[in-house]
Amino acid sequence: MPLMRRLLMLVVGLGLTVPRAAGAQSGTAEIDQCLQRPTLARVLKKTPVPPVLRDFITSSWNWIGVSRRSRNRAAQDHFSRGGTLYNQGDYEGAIIEFVAAYCDVPHYTVLYNIAQSFERLVQYERAVAYLERMIKETPPAASAVREKLRFRVQVLKKLPAQIKVATMPPGATVTLLGSHGIAAQGAANKDTPLKVRSGRYRLQVHLPGYEPIGQWIDVQIGQPYSYYFSLKPLTGTLEVLTDPPDARIFIDNRLVAKGAHVERMPIGKYSLRIEADDHVTKKNIPIEVRDGRTTKLNISLDQKPRSGRLELIVASSLGGASLGGGAFTTIFGENSTAASLGSALGLGIGIVGGYFGVPKNIPVGSSSFIIGSTLVGAAEAALVAAWINCDPFQKDSGTFDEHCDVDVISGAAVAGSVAGLLFAAITEDKLRFSAGDAAVINSGAIWGSVAGALFFASFDSDPRIAEPVILAGLNLGILGGGLIAARNEISRSHSALIDVAGLAGMIAGVALVDVIEPGTRSERLPHFALAGMTVGLITGTYLTRNMDEPTTVPIRTLKPQLSGVRDITGRATATIGMGGMF
Repeated sequence: MPLMRRLLMLVVGLGLTVPRAAGAQSGTAEIDQCLQRPTLARVLKKTPVPPVLRDFITSSWNWIGVSRRSRNRAAQDHFSRGGTLYNQGDYEGAIIEFVAAYCDVPHYTVLYNIAQSFERLVQYERAVAYLERMIKETPPAASAVREKLRFRVQVLKKLPAQIKVATMPPGATVTLLGSHGIAAQGAANKDTPLKVRSGRYRLQVHLPGYEPIGQWIDVQIGQPYSYYFSLKPLTGTLEVLTDPPDARIFIDNRLVAKGAHVERMPIGKYSLRIEADDHVTKKNIPIEVRDGRTTKLNISLDQKPRSGRLELIVASSLGGASLGGGAFTTIFGENSTAASLGSALGLGIGIVGGYFGVPKNIPVGSSSFIIGSTLVGAAEAALVAAWINCDPFQKDSGTFDEHCDVDVISGAAVAGSVAGLLFAAITEDKLRFSAGDAAVINSGAIWGSVAGALFFASFDSDPRIAEPVILAGLNLGILGGGLIAARNEISRSHSALIDVAGLAGMIAGVALVDVIEPGTRSERLPHFALAGMTVGLITGTYLTRNMDEPTTVPIRTLKPQLSGVRDITGRATATIGMGGMF
């Protein structure tokens, strides 16, 4: 090999320092790099150089100052500066000087100073690495020093890493899983950290109702760690459809939609409120949204019952007028002025009493029941009093007449009306008749009484059985109306149409008599009236049989809707359609 080429290899070998990647990654990377730098003896050993040239190079190297003495002096200077920086608290600068001193003159005691500097920087992993290297480089004779170093290493390795976890929302459970199971467990957002030895752990964060989080973490000796996680809630789908279709939908007192609402929302329990104009509000409806499921609700609101306050005020006014007129007539005799004054006074008392005594929100069903019960009580008592009080006798002509004490019958009617009123007032809150139910029962009472009277007029002229027949018809009508109301849901308007049909049938029956026997007062008039009433009631019931059945809600709104879809290749395509509320 040419001499110049060998000299070039020697210079390159001495002048270049290229640290290896493996040394840079170790716990003592700083001294590993400088120890990889080639020395003169190593280069001369690996490079084929003649002995004469080797001696010349060695003497020249010592001549230019690269001698053991100069390295010792440089190492002492670096070590002294390192000690000064350490005392001043500049531990990073001290590490640089201590490493330079070790690189000039490798001595195991310098490793302790480097370890102490890393310990002050709370880098316990690096401190342990230098202490363990010092144990390896300590001479066998210094066994006591080696034992102290091992004890110190054990103390440092026991220093736990401190891990704090914060989550939003707070209150999650934090678990650290090691190779042997649960290493530590606690709550997030706490001042007290979780403490574990250095190593690799599986960090798990769990909060009911939210997606769990898990990740691997590597912790070092005595190091603090902080983690923050924004938890994503588990969600489900809520679908709400209302009737009427313009009802307002509230979720936890938050207005979300009208008529229909579809929302993907966090799982949990919520309170639903549905309200609409002229309808009874449904509130505090409990709902629960579950993970990955769809909760469907179809809610119908009942219409608000129309207030029956006006009806009761009118009824109390008419009742007051009747009672006032009757009372003044009894006191002052058959005097029209007294009767009129009594009626006016009773009317005023009835109006004032009804205005201040009747609640504003009383339902129509309750008011109809109260009025009907009062009238039925008066009719029942009057019929019973007439049946007992009246004294029928036969005239010479063969016809019947009867003497009745009107005051007794009137008094009985008043007492019966008061009894009926009290009965309705006591039972109204428990029975809670709807407007249709009360109308059916009242209609049954009316048509039963009319049927009893027509039946008596058609088949018997004995006045002694008139009151019992009418009384029986009245009670049978009430019983029949109650059974119909209990088995069917009939509206007030439906009942009114049936009443109109019955009245029309009765009128038609009376008119038919005039057609058959014009200009005469036929004895068959009650027969035709009773038959016409029966046919009219049956026909009205049949024709209105589907009146209260629910109907399909029509399309209220129809609007164009523009959206997009993706085909199998992922390309977006615009679509247009029509959407409406059904």
